[in-house]
Amino acid sequence: MRRASMGWAALFGAALAGCGSRVELPPPLPPLTPTPDAEFRANAPPLAAEPALRVHDVRSAELENGMTTLVVERPELPLVTLVYVNRAARDDGAPSHAGLAELTARMLNEGTRLENGEVLRQLRISGELPRWSVSSAGTAIAITTLASGAEKAAWLLARLVQHPVFDADSLESARGAQSQALFSRSLGISSQLNELALEGLYGPDHPLALPFKAFGSNLRGFSGHQVRSFYSRQYGPRDSALIAVGAVQAEAIFALARRHFGAWSPAQGQVPPEPAPPAVIPRGDREIRIGAIAGGTSDASLVVALPCAGLSDPDALAFDLIAMLIGGLVVSRSAATLRHDTGISYGVHAACYQRRTAGQFLIELSADLDRAGESLEKILAEIRRFKSSPVTLAELEAAKMRFLGQTAAAVSSTPGLAGALADLYLNALPLDHLATLERRVRAISPEQLQRAASRYFDAQIGIAVYGPPRLLHDQLVSLGDVQWAVLKTTRPE
Repeated sequence: MRRASMGWAALFGAALAGCGSRVELPPPLPPLTPTPDAEFRANAPPLAAEPALRVHDVRSAELENGMTTLVVERPELPLVTLVYVNRAARDDGAPSHAGLAELTARMLNEGTRLENGEVLRQLRISGELPRWSVSSAGTAIAITTLASGAEKAAWLLARLVQHPVFDADSLESARGAQSQALFSRSLGISSQLNELALEGLYGPDHPLALPFKAFGSNLRGFSGHQVRSFYSRQYGPRDSALIAVGAVQAEAIFALARRHFGAWSPAQGQVPPEPAPPAVIPRGDREIRIGAIAGGTSDASLVVALPCAGLSDPDALAFDLIAMLIGGLVVSRSAATLRHDTGISYGVHAACYQRRTAGQFLIELSADLDRAGESLEKILAEIRRFKSSPVTLAELEAAKMRFLGQTAAAVSSTPGLAGALADLYLNALPLDHLATLERRVRAISPEQLQRAASRYFDAQIGIAVYGPPRLLHDQLVSLGDVQWAVLKTTRPE
C-alpha cells in the first residue's frame, strides 16, 4: 500500500506540473452556436407519482396455549424474517425495576439449554446473532435468513425464549454488555438533553422521565434471582406472538409455531400497565423551566419536549404530520423561519414517539451560539402558530406525501414489514392498521391538525440546552427559569 501511495503522489505531481505549463487559449469568438431547443423544454416535467402503501394480507392463527402467529407471504425475495414478540416482557414502571426487562432479554442468548442437556452461548444462524430490542411496549427478538432456513430460525427462537440458563456467567456477561451500552449512551449529548427535557415535561420522578443513571444504579444491584423471577412471571405464550414475513407459506409457519411453541406453558404474570402520563393541564402563566448542561462547543444544541397523542388516540397521525411540517420538509415553515430566512440553524428535527396511550413530541436543533435564545423563541412561536391557525393545504399535502413515502420505504423490506407488525402486536393495534393507514392520513384536514395541537401543545413544556453558560445564560433567562448542570457519564462496570 505504501508503494502504491507513492506512485499516485508522483502521478498527481506530474499532472500538476503539466497544468502549470499549459498554454492559454484565446476566448471563442461570437456569435456562439446556440443550444437547439428540444420539444421537451417547452413543458415542465410531470410531478412524481404520489406514494402508495402496498396493502399486505396478514394471516393469523392462535395456538391452544394462547400464543399468536402472524404471517405475511412475500415471495419476491428468498428471505424470511421471524420475530418473537412479548408485550408482557417490559418494565413495570417502578423506578427500582428500570432496566430489568432489558437485562433479562440480554441473558436469553447468553446461555441456552439444548435437548441433550448441553448449554450453548451466543446461538447464531449463518454467523448472525438474533437482533433484540426492549421498549416500553415489550420485547422483540428477530432473525432474518434464507427462506429455506425458516425451520432452524423458529427452532432457535423457541430454544432462546423457552430454555434459557440464567447462571452466573450469563448474568455477568449480560450485565457487562448492558453497562457498556449505558456508558456509550451517556457519552452522547443528545441522550442527556432528551432526558433533561422529558424531566422538565413530566417531573424528575415520573417513569417516563427516568434518567439512564437510574438504569445504571439498578443494573449493579440486579440478582440472578430477580431475573429468573421476572422471566417466570412475564415470559410465556399468552402475551407472545411469532411473526413471519417473507417467501413462506402461512400454513407452513402455523405448523412451525405448533411444533416449536405449542407445548409452552403459560406464565403466571400479567402485562404490566403502561405508566400514565400526567394530565394535560394548560400551562397558563407558569414560568418555563429550562434545563441547561454546561459544555464547550461551537454551537448550541436545543431540545423541546411536549406531550402528544398516543397510538390509540384518533389524533395520533396528526402529530406525525405536525412533526413532518416542523422538521421533515426542506420547505417547511420551520425551515423557512430558522434556515432560509434567518440562517440561525441548518435544520430542525421533530418526531412524536408514541406508545399506545401517550406520546412524547421532541423537537431538536442546533443553532449559532449568539442566536440560541432567538432560535428557541422562534420554535416556541411555531408551536403557538400551530394552535392559533391552520396550515395551508399545500403544506399539508407535502407533509402527507413525505410521510407516506417514508412509511412505504420502511415497510418495503422483509425486516421492515416484520418490525412494523411487531409494533402493531406490542401496542395491541388492529391488524388492518397498515392497510388503512394511507386512507386515514389522506383524510386529515388542516383543522384537525390545529385541534390536535390545541389539545396537547398548551400543556407543560420541557426545554434542554447544551453550550457555554457565559454565552447562553443571558439569552435564555428571559424565556424561563434556567437551571445549569454538568454533563454526566455512567461508567461501565
